Formats: sequence, C-alpha cells, structure tokens
Amino acid sequence: RAERCSCFNMTDSRKAMMDKFEKMKARQNAAKENRNRRLNQELCSLRGKQRKSGEVSSRRLKKKNIWNVEKKDDDMSSKRDRKYMTNLIDGIFMSLRERKRKRYIDEKCKKGKIKSISTPDETKLSRDFPSTDAQKESFCKFLSEIFGLGVQGLLQQYQTYLKTYVPPDVTRVAFDKNMERNRYKDVVCIDQTRVILKNTNQDYIHASHVRGEPFVNPFICTQGPMKNTVDDFWIMVMQERVSHIFMLCNVTESGKSRCAQYWPPDVGGKAEHAGVIIRNLHVDDDDSTLVITKLDAEGRGEHLSLKHLRWKNWPDKGVPLSVLAPFRLLTMSRQSTNRPTIVHCSAGIGRTGCIVATEMCIQLLLTLKPFSIIRAIQQLRSKLYLFVSQVAFF
Repeated sequence: RAERCSCFNMTDSRKAMMDKFEKMKARQNAAKENRNRRLNQELCSLRGKQRKSGEVSSRRLKKKNIWNVEKKDDDMSSKRDRKYMTNLIDGIFMSLRERKRKRYIDEKCKKGKIKSISTPDETKLSRDFPSTDAQKESFCKFLSEIFGLGVQGLLQQYQTYLKTYVPPDVTRVAFDKNMERNRYKDVVCIDQTRVILKNTNQDYIHASHVRGEPFVNPFICTQGPMKNTVDDFWIMVMQERVSHIFMLCNVTESGKSRCAQYWPPDVGGKAEHAGVIIRNLHVDDDDSTLVITKLDAEGRGEHLSLKHLRWKNWPDKGVPLSVLAPFRLLTMSRQSTNRPTIVHCSAGIGRTGCIVATEMCIQLLLTLKPFSIIRAIQQLRSKLYLFVSQVAFF
C-alpha cells in the first residue's frame, strides 16, 4: 500500500534514467568513431608522404593494433559501465522506495490509523547469524554471563552438574548385544535414539539421531568407523540420505588408529562397501583447517552426492586452534535442512559433542529462547550418552 501511495511512478523514472544513460553512451561512442576516422585520414596522408613502405607498414600495423586494443577495451568498458549504472540506479530506487515506505508508515502511526507495521527483517529471525536487535542483545547477554563466570566458574559448573550426570530412563540393550561393533566399551549407544539399520542381516550401528527443535537440520552422531563396521556406516549413509560428513579426527593420532579409511582419499579413487560404490570427484585442500572432498555414492537403490569435510588438526582431548571453522561447518550443514549431517570423531562424544552443542546453543540464542549451557548439554546427553565428555571441550 505504501508503494502505491508513492507520488511518482518508480518504474517510469527508472526507465527515463536508463534512457538518458543510453543516450550518453551513444554520444561517447559517436565521439570515439569520429576520433578513429580522423586517425585513419591522418594515416592515409602519412602513407602518401612516406616513401619507405616498410616504415609505413610498420606504423600502419602499430596503429591497427592500437585501434583493435582500444576497441576491445571500449567494449569491455561499455559493459562494465552499463552493469555499474544499472546496479546504481536499482540501488537508488530501492533506497527511495524503502525510505518512502518508512515515511508513510511513520505518518500513519502518528495519526493513529495503524498501530504498527513490521518490516521483513523484524518478523523473520535469521538462523545463521544475529541480524535483528533482539538477536544481538541475546548474544551479548549470553557472552556477558559467560565472561562473568570466568574459567573457574565454568570449571565449577562442569564438575558440579555435568561430570557425573547420567540421563534418566535410558537403556543400552542393543549396545550390550553388539560389543564387537563398539570402538570403546564405556561409550554407550542408548536404545532410545540409536539409528536402526534396515534391510540388513543386523540392525545395529553405534550412531544416534540428534534432531528436532531447536535444530535447523538433523544430525547423526557416531563413532569413527572400524574395519568391521565400514559396511554398516555406508548402509546408514544411503538409508538416511546424508548430505555432509564431518570427520573431526584423523585416521591415526599419536600412533593409534582412531578411524578406518572408509572413503577414497584421492581424486578419481573408488571404493565399494556393502554394495555401495563411492567415488572421489574432487579434493580441496587449500584451507588450513579443513579438507573438503566431494563424493558420489551409488548403490542400494540410491544415488547421492555428498561432501566429506575432515578437520586436519583438532587434537584428541584438546582445543582446536581455529575458532571460526566450527561456524563454517555448521553453516554448510544448514544448507540441507531435509538431509542429515553425520558428525563423528573417534568415540563420537567429545569433539562431536562440541560441534553439535555449539549448534544447539546458537539456535537457542537466535530463536530468543532462554537457556543455560548446562541444561542444553544435559538435554543432548538424553540423546547421546556422555555428550561433551571432557572438561576441555566444555
């Protein structure tokens, strides 16, 4: 309604400005043609006066090359000018429309004809970063509380509320029956949230669903695949139609095996597991923290394109150097809201818990819901036993 009340037609005005711009460019092009015509006449006159054909040819060739370069430069310059002018005019009129709309709303509010009209930015909360004043205030309040506690305060909270916390009403029947498929005997996979494999001889894999509010996209948290569970891992990938795999450990760490080599690491490489053919299409190793591999997986009635992201240097039982890499990972995972992201380290509860707990806290802050870190991690432990298992990760 505000746009319809505008005192002039924005479309016609924009068209008029573009017409003026076209006429200006036409005059410039005509001036360039006249200049080239004069240069051509001077060259003909010079050729008649010079006796040495070699010198004339040389100068003619030089002039011709100069004209060709000038012509190409003029064409490129014209395209750049046209694009710049179009963007400039669009920006001007978008700004004018927005200012007139706000002025119209303010006048109506002052007269009491309307109570309030919210702009799109005020009604839609971003799920990637704080964009509204309320979201920014939520983040500032949270950071103030954390800085107020300090390191000692956080350590005390962990020791008091998390170190020995065990979620109530959880069972571990499938875990106990499949000990040969568990990397660590004390890292329990609970029955209530475990991933159940379908159309296989057995349905167990040490992996758990983490989904629902406040998450934008679902996660599957799992241990690093072992040699005898790589087939189960790829059955799960195809069954759940996974979009990303976040690997937060290395295959070997401190001389010990932490994860099986379950994907082809080299470009053009191929591997087959449980009837699923995995191809390596591209590897991007330019990032100092992440290795990004594009994989193609086909089999078991599915054909998937997915990305495998391996964290190069997150030490076991330690804190990573990069503070921005987790946010880059989580931004990628939010691009696929209907397909889950697999997150794993070696045990599937420490480094994996850090990433998923970070996403939970971010989404609670962005949706302006009151929360505490302690309560958030306790809720996550009801889905995955011993989530965020070490004080350094907390």
